[in-house]
Amino acid sequence: WKVLPQGLSDSPTLCQYFVQKPLEIIHKQFPQSIIYHYVDDLLLAS
Repeated sequence: WKVLPQGLSDSPTLCQYFVQKPLEIIHKQFPQSIIYHYVDDLLLAS
């Protein structure tokens, strides 16, 4: 799939997981940065 199907009960969890993984790498490289991730919204501060 290129998109998550509507109505799939695990879609929100899968979305959170796949967005969080790259953000963890960035946060490890720049530990002083602040990253807020909520559903499909991101707030990045450095």
